[in-house]
Amino acid sequence: MSPSGLLDYIADDTLQLAEPYRIPTILLCANWDNLSSKGILYRTPTIVGVWGEQTKKHAMEVQGFPSEQVRIIDSPHLEAFRSIQSEDIKALRAHLHVPETGRLILFAGCVRTFDETEILAEIEKFIDSRELPPSHVIFRPHPRRATRRDELSFFDRQWNHVTMDHKLVRSYQAQKKWNEFL
Repeated sequence: MSPSGLLDYIADDTLQLAEPYRIPTILLCANWDNLSSKGILYRTPTIVGVWGEQTKKHAMEVQGFPSEQVRIIDSPHLEAFRSIQSEDIKALRAHLHVPETGRLILFAGCVRTFDETEILAEIEKFIDSRELPPSHVIFRPHPRRATRRDELSFFDRQWNHVTMDHKLVRSYQAQKKWNEFL
């Protein structure tokens, strides 16, 4: 069994060494995009463990693995969330200053130039129009986000369903102030 990001040498070496001895192999994909953007494996493992339907599709269409060898095993990063008690969820919602009900959506900001404020406004419209179920978005801007001269500040808009993670407010404001200085 080998966890892999597909950029490492161990995955292909392991498969190469196991092949002539017919040793069964299991390749566990370390991230959601490894199969579609990190390289091509030249050998097929006995079983490929993927995160979900999208990565299963990548395993078959990009890597060429037969569907019967691809198994959806879920994301190891989500394991910690499976056993959260309802009291903990209430405490988390209170800590984040978000409504007690409805879905929570995490919008993780990008380091590269990307108008996140406009995208958040679009998501807000979808929630208002009920094209999305009742939800609240928690925006976590990237702490080292690239300069965005044309992006309206998050704080220059009125939000009903979007909250910036309070731990990142100061770094976001400092970055915006720095952009104005430049």
